[in-house]
This record gives sequence, structure tokens and C-alpha cells, in this order.
Amino acid sequence: MIFLALIGFCVWMIASEAEQKKKRRAEAAMESARRERLADPATAGAEMTRTARAGDVGDVQNLLPHLPAWPVRDAMLCTAQWLAVLSNGAAVADRAGVPRGTTDEVRALVESALAELASMATKLVSLSQLFAGDWNALAPDIRGRLETGAHHLNGISEAASSLRDSLGFAVAEQHGSTESAASVRRNLDALATAIRQTAQDDAD
Repeated sequence: MIFLALIGFCVWMIASEAEQKKKRRAEAAMESARRERLADPATAGAEMTRTARAGDVGDVQNLLPHLPAWPVRDAMLCTAQWLAVLSNGAAVADRAGVPRGTTDEVRALVESALAELASMATKLVSLSQLFAGDWNALAPDIRGRLETGAHHLNGISEAASSLRDSLGFAVAEQHGSTESAASVRRNLDALATAIRQTAQDDAD
């Protein structure tokens, strides 16, 4: 019996190791595919927004090695992380009983902000390829436009952070309150304004 049990354990160990190797290969293949999507101007924006929309901040951080190491990258990733937090926060607020109209408005603003983020990601990857990844090779006015875009993205991040906090207060108020509702309203408006400023910069 002991011998048979030992054989069974060995078979289980072999099968488990094979399954782990299969899982690691699948993860490596997915990461390779992600790297290719982020390197392609046609898909970089969609990949970044898809990741942020899923609401996993850790997964957003995994984008870092695959994006050009330019000064504006940090602002993009910070914005993506806060939008991921806000996307997840809207779902939590739904379950906690925050009015659906409020959380729907949060989601709509997240989608609008993601569109601006996608535009910035597309520019970043396109220019990186055009100038062989050399930030200093960009004309000063191009760098200036990217830096202005990054500044506006920082505004989105700050507004998203404040909106997450006000949603937290709304969740904490078991029956809601005029004060928490007003705070959510102010921060929804602030986020909408930050998004409009970013869009206007993109259009100029």
C-alpha cells in the first residue's frame, strides 16, 4: 500500500509540475502578445484602456516595461491606475447601495477619460517609433505638447482620486446624506472638467 501511495504521489507531482509549466507558457504567451499590442500604434491605446477598464491596478502596473521610457509615461500610468481604481470603485458602490445613476455617471466619465488616455498612448508609441525611442530627438514643440497632455492627465488623476474618496464617504453613509451627495457631485464635475481640458488640448 505504501508503495502504491508513493507511486500515486509521484504521478500527482509530475502532473502538477506539467500543469504549472503549461500555465507559465500560457502566461508568457499572453505577455508576449500584450507587448506586441503595446508596441503597435494601432492597438496600444486599446490595450491600455482595456487593462484600466478591468479595474486591476496591479495589471496596469505590468504595462510599465512595455511602454517607451519617456517622461510622460508616468503620468499615463498614474492616470490608468486611478481610472482602474475608479472603475472598480463604481462596482463596489453599486453593491453598497449608492444610487445607480451616480455610479453610471462615474462609469461614463471613466470611459471618456479612457478615450483621452488611449489617444495619448497612441501618440507616445507612434512618436517613439518615429524617433527611435529618443525623447531628445523630438522637436521642442512636440515635447511641449506631450508634456502639456501629461499635465492634463495629472488633472484627471487628481480628480479621479477625489471622486473615489467621495464615493467612499457615500458608501460609509448608510442612508446617504446631502453632504456626501454634494461631495460626489462636485468631484464628478471636477473630473468632467479635467477630461474636457484634456480633450481640448488634444484638439488644438
